[in-house]
Amino acid sequence: MLYHVLSAPITCQVELTSACNNSCLYCYNHWRHCSDTTQTSISAEMLERLVDQIIDCRIFQVIFTGGECMLEKRTLFRGLERLIERGVSCTVNSNLTTMTEEDARALYKIGVRGILTSICSHDRETHDLINQRAGAFDETLRGIRISIDTGISVAASMVLIKQNVKDVVPTGIILKGLGVRQFFATKASPPLNAVDFSKLMITREEMVASMDDLCVLQREHGLHVGILECYSLCSYGAPGKYPFVSERRCSAGITTCTIGSDGNIRPCSHSDKTYGNIKTTCLLASWNAMSDQRDGTLLPHVCKSCSLFADCSGGCRVDAFCCSGRYDAIDPYARPKTVQTIVSTRRQTQMVEASQWFEVNADLHTRKESIGVLCADQTLIGTPAILTDDTYELVVLFKGKRFNVEEVSAVAGISQDDSVTLCSALVRDKVFVPVS
Repeated sequence: MLYHVLSAPITCQVELTSACNNSCLYCYNHWRHCSDTTQTSISAEMLERLVDQIIDCRIFQVIFTGGECMLEKRTLFRGLERLIERGVSCTVNSNLTTMTEEDARALYKIGVRGILTSICSHDRETHDLINQRAGAFDETLRGIRISIDTGISVAASMVLIKQNVKDVVPTGIILKGLGVRQFFATKASPPLNAVDFSKLMITREEMVASMDDLCVLQREHGLHVGILECYSLCSYGAPGKYPFVSERRCSAGITTCTIGSDGNIRPCSHSDKTYGNIKTTCLLASWNAMSDQRDGTLLPHVCKSCSLFADCSGGCRVDAFCCSGRYDAIDPYARPKTVQTIVSTRRQTQMVEASQWFEVNADLHTRKESIGVLCADQTLIGTPAILTDDTYELVVLFKGKRFNVEEVSAVAGISQDDSVTLCSALVRDKVFVPVS
């Protein structure tokens, strides 16, 4: 087994409906390209069953998506309300074209503080062409303004295809002007049943150029940038230059799963592989059935034997299947022969001062696992730290107190140098919070 088997997902995407008022050229939802266009939506009964299981499994975060989830507002609001009441972090993935001031106020009252939206270009004509609907650009920008004015933070995602790959920088700039502070630009993944998606797929060189564009937006315009999928490390070869790329791993069936609008339980939103249906199967049973996502079965041998696998995870299995017909083929953007030239860079931990005082983060999400205790701050909700049982017991001892390195050293029975190292790691993971 390549990965530890968690007791449940950390995050879960819930596709409320297959319906959408746009028809984006790149749409990864496999049903969008089927001849059978029958639309499905999660019923009120299915939602209640799903929400109960999410709460019981102590899943940290739920992302409501679609299709277009705002087309099912009553179901969306009910799901958000129940989960947020129980401490589950929730976000919404919407094109925002139907957002009204009343909707935004309702979402804010429920407790939603973040929405992810999609934008294809700074250019109205290009955006509407890719969305295949006139007026989509203006509607999305209006929805962004309404959401931000209401106090809901909006992050924007740009899916890159041939038609918009050169638009990353100007699109980021126009979004910043609207108040967007987080911007993602990610290469499109071919839908599983799309016909000749190669006409839309960008090249490896264009992918790297888009990463350089994100660096420009980060460096010169102050945007927080990133990607929303995993890129194989050997597809670009410079982890130190692009930390917002190199820190992403494939999480399908490892830390996350997707619940489809038809109830099918899948390892990720790109995949059509099903491991049960929420109408008849317990979410936990389906999660445990995803062993092939964790044991290396779907990975090419060259990735499993690669010295950099832990820093990479092998790229996207769905992309590999779409382009080769085999899940265990290499990612279409990967260049395994370049691995020897890549210098691995681990995230550096900044050492705290011995005189620094701390508090335990009061807003941690925690969950006991066989390998220790997951601890996640809201900003790191999808990538929690894993603490040993002893370290977590130490954290619990300091809850509600103000303490320093010396006190941690005394209580833990470790040297001051080791205490500095431990406190620094816990500050990095936002388990400890520095105080003045």
